[in-house]
Amino acid sequence: MADNTSLNRNQQDQGESFNLKDFLLKCASKWYWFVASVLLCMCIATFYLVKTPKVYTRSSTVLIKESAIRRTTNDLESMLSAGGMTQQNSKLANEIIALQSPDLMREVVQRMGLDFNYSVAGRARKHVIYGTGLPIRARFLEPAGRVDFELTPLKDDASRFKLEMTVPNSKESKTYEAAYGDTLATAAGQLIISLVDSLSVVSQPIFINHYSIQGATSSYNSRLSASALNTKNYSDVLALTITDQSPRRAEDVLDMVLTVYNENWVDDRNKTAVSTSHFIDDRLAAIEQDLGNVDTDISNYKSRYVIPDVAAVSSMYMSQSQEATRQLQDLDNQLYSARYVRTSLSSSDDYSKMLPSPPSLSNINITNQIGKYNDLVLRRNNLVANSSERNPIVQEMNANLNDMRSTILASVDDLINTLQAQISNIQKAEQRATSRLADNPKQSQYLLSVERQQKVKEALYIFLLQKREENELSQAFTAYNTRVITRPTGSPRPTSPNTRQILLIAFVLGLLIPLAVLYLMTVTDTKIRDRKDLEAIKAPFLGEVPLHGNDRLSTINKLKNFKLKDIKKKSEDKVSFLVHHGKRDAVNEAFRVCRTNLEFMNRGSSNHVIITTSFNPGSGKTFVTSNLGAALSIKGFKVLLVDGDLRHASLSALVGSPKKGLSNYLSGEGIDINSMMVKVEEYDSLTILPVGTIPPNPSELVGSRQFAELIASLKGEYDYILIDCPPFNIVADTQIISEIADRTIFIVRSGLLDKVMIHEIEDIYEKGTLKNLSLLLNATEMSSGRGSYGYRYGYGGYHSYDYYSQKN
Repeated sequence: MADNTSLNRNQQDQGESFNLKDFLLKCASKWYWFVASVLLCMCIATFYLVKTPKVYTRSSTVLIKESAIRRTTNDLESMLSAGGMTQQNSKLANEIIALQSPDLMREVVQRMGLDFNYSVAGRARKHVIYGTGLPIRARFLEPAGRVDFELTPLKDDASRFKLEMTVPNSKESKTYEAAYGDTLATAAGQLIISLVDSLSVVSQPIFINHYSIQGATSSYNSRLSASALNTKNYSDVLALTITDQSPRRAEDVLDMVLTVYNENWVDDRNKTAVSTSHFIDDRLAAIEQDLGNVDTDISNYKSRYVIPDVAAVSSMYMSQSQEATRQLQDLDNQLYSARYVRTSLSSSDDYSKMLPSPPSLSNINITNQIGKYNDLVLRRNNLVANSSERNPIVQEMNANLNDMRSTILASVDDLINTLQAQISNIQKAEQRATSRLADNPKQSQYLLSVERQQKVKEALYIFLLQKREENELSQAFTAYNTRVITRPTGSPRPTSPNTRQILLIAFVLGLLIPLAVLYLMTVTDTKIRDRKDLEAIKAPFLGEVPLHGNDRLSTINKLKNFKLKDIKKKSEDKVSFLVHHGKRDAVNEAFRVCRTNLEFMNRGSSNHVIITTSFNPGSGKTFVTSNLGAALSIKGFKVLLVDGDLRHASLSALVGSPKKGLSNYLSGEGIDINSMMVKVEEYDSLTILPVGTIPPNPSELVGSRQFAELIASLKGEYDYILIDCPPFNIVADTQIISEIADRTIFIVRSGLLDKVMIHEIEDIYEKGTLKNLSLLLNATEMSSGRGSYGYRYGYGGYHSYDYYSQKN
């Protein structure tokens, strides 16, 4: 028994599982839900598209020159170093950070006046005006915060305007009147609104929105993006993109960003040239003073001693002395430059200052190291300007600079030692040549020494003059670091809002919303809806009866005819006969199918007593009993309808609820039972036995021997006796009456009985609590979209001949 129960429940669970086909049929029956939902979503999307400001995208591609130059000059170093490629990407990333720097964007905002936004009213939304379409310019004399204005030109005086000011998050607004170009004292500060030129005319109100410099900078900086193109091939091309409501303004912002970036880059590059220029100027001043002193000494000495030309005397030794002098001159220049660099390294440990690169320093290794040091100082200073000294990258750069200073200092020390050794050797060679001139006059020897100093300082002086000119030229003709490959351009169509995407989303949502609603209704529906829900019960299925009357109205008509009192009267609706001769509507056909099935179940026997019951009040027991009896009567059977519900007497209402009836007979009042029966005029062989007076003890009356004898005596006179009983699980009357019945019709109303009660019905059937139990499903929806059974296969075309159409 337990195994059978488990099997039945498994079958029921399978019947209750989600059925895709039934769900799709249900969706098809609610097609108007989908149409209405799609139309509503599309209307909302269209309204959103009309009200939302259009946003355009503009892009530009630029080439970063410096990165390419550095990669070419340091190609060998990049290949040898393990992180060469990473270092190259890091350099390009630094340029991207510089382009997206808030300081750079702040300069752009201030130059272009982007803290003001101008717009005019359109049909559906405000439109931004910019460029040639903007007739006015506004500016605050001092920094101001967020404030909105509405400028309205005066009709009687074109040179004046009315200004209504509103501060956001404030309910107060103030109105001012002034002339164009006047300084207007507002609550937000001193404001000047002037015409762009003398030909500008303000013909309509203009809405002016002012943002703080910080707010405007943040807004534009968030809409600006810079990214490297073709990063796999380590390209130096960047893509700059910005979004704005004005495409012309977006293009101008991109141009200005590149302009400010190039100016900043040139300023940074000139810092090295300025440092070198200071070094050369200092050296020129010192050498110029030394040359003056030497010239004075030679002139005074020759004047005093009247020294003759000693060249002819010592020509043989002078060639050696001159060669030594030339070498000493070059070595002295290098030694001085090396000591100057060493002094610069030792005098300060400030990582923000660059090292001088003396032109006379011929050691290529040290010159390259100084150049790399200065480049790293520039990048560090740029990063510090955009962050702080505590930035981990800055601290890493400081460590690198410190290592580079140590390397350069060691290289300079080695160079100084080398130069000193070379100078010492040359001086020894010079001393040997000088000793050979010992026989010459002392005056000649002195002049030789002084003239040598003079030549050394003259050569150094000329060399420094040449380098100073070269440095000035390089400073004056420094090229920009970027080259524009593609000018700012973009599609004439707005990128936001995306019309196609929004309409597609609206269309999909329009389909998904009713789909989700129907799905939730389906998966959360615990009520029995159709025959498929009853397949788990082994009891025979007699048939199903569709909705009728007001229940058959469409959803729209239900809403039109809705009244609050209808809810209260729903359970009190008067039952009437719907089955008639010649009618072929869905309800008539349904009861004819039930009649046929009932005859098939009762084949081989006659004079049947059938009771009708249910679990829930309002399941339609009286409706089914009366119309099933009418269907049997139409076919010629003699039918008696007994109102066995002595508490409510619903069936008795069909014949006016007589005062005398079954209860009076069972109470022993001695009344003839035939005199209490009421014949239904429309049907030849249909009789009703009403309740009569509502008794105080209905269970005792239907359980009496007299009631059983009455039914037994009436069985011989009628082919079918249908007894309308109370709900099974509420009172004991039904179970008592079932003892004298041959068959039980258990009525289940669609949408009323919960699926958990299926187990109870199955238990009643298996235990035989009610004799020969069969099921009848009442009030099913014809357009429910779920499976069709019974009469629906043969009489689907009769749906148009419903009760309402025939009645009307």
